[in-house]
Amino acid sequence: MRSCRGRTLQGRSQTLQKRSAIDHESVENQQSELGDLFFSLVQVARWKGLGPALGLQGTNQWFIQRLQQMEQFADRPLDEYTLVELEELWAAAKRTLGQGRGS
Repeated sequence: MRSCRGRTLQGRSQTLQKRSAIDHESVENQQSELGDLFFSLVQVARWKGLGPALGLQGTNQWFIQRLQQMEQFADRPLDEYTLVELEELWAAAKRTLGQGRGS
């Protein structure tokens, strides 16, 4: 059995490989690397005794709540905002709702 430190170093190495592939490979290879990354995240969750599906569901709910808060702040459709304005709305929603995920 490998140590936690060994797993962390291996994970960092794999992350660097994924970043390189995403930056320099074809879309097909990028998709493959993304799938590998998802698989690795599920494995980490299992190793830590966490439910990957529950984690994803919680994140989805958190995102929906933040997006709904943004829509409440908005004075026009979100697709009419610039990226900078959307980031400001996102930050305002984050402040209003808290950090989410346990805060």
